[in-house]
Amino acid sequence: YVIYRIIDGEPVRCDEIGDRVWHMVLYQMSNESTEYRSFGTDIYDITQPGVYRFEKKFSFAGEKETYNMSFDFEITEIIEPELPQTVDEAVAQAILDDNAPKYYDYGTECAGEGHIIFGTEIDGNIHKVYLLTHYSLFGFANGYLMEKGGGTVPAVMSFEKTAEGYKLLETQYPEDGSYYASSIKEMFPAKYRDKLNYDEADIEALWKQSTVYARAYLDETGRSEEIRKYSQIKHVFLTDLGVSV
Repeated sequence: YVIYRIIDGEPVRCDEIGDRVWHMVLYQMSNESTEYRSFGTDIYDITQPGVYRFEKKFSFAGEKETYNMSFDFEITEIIEPELPQTVDEAVAQAILDDNAPKYYDYGTECAGEGHIIFGTEIDGNIHKVYLLTHYSLFGFANGYLMEKGGGTVPAVMSFEKTAEGYKLLETQYPEDGSYYASSIKEMFPAKYRDKLNYDEADIEALWKQSTVYARAYLDETGRSEEIRKYSQIKHVFLTDLGVSV
């Protein structure tokens, strides 16, 4: 799918003019024999109000014909959120905002984060934070509010301290695979690298931080399920029942 901004009556691709807008679109179409449902998710940082257009091409399973879908929508006002007032609050918000589109999953009820800050270096109004981040997705299953997914990864976050609060400038993560070690060396000063050898105690501390969000969600919704990791649930396998697989 593509998002356009309508300028002087003409559609212009947002990614070509630097405009981006958060959107989640649910649409449903059907033909004689097939019902088609789909979600589209992406992140865009909108820069100004205006009229926008959503377009998508798709086809039904088993059909060669391609269909086009298009509709216009208007954004009338840009509301800037209040900035966090402490580095710790800024880090927490940055983890939640950055991971939300990466880990979206059907059946997710809420998300939580945890972090361990190794150190902060300050240069004028710029605060560079070296840390370990954790993100959790929670959903109801087997009578529990259970962690369904997420991840733990080192990061370096840069914030600008302003009169309104801490503004995120950049988040850096290490590269994957064979580039991981070299990227860690580039990102983290030597005095912080030993702290990246996190253990089970660190993982448990991060998990407990993330459950604070899950508990708040249960309180808000009036529910009382216990919060569990997937690994804490007893699973019965076919082989346990004597079934050969």
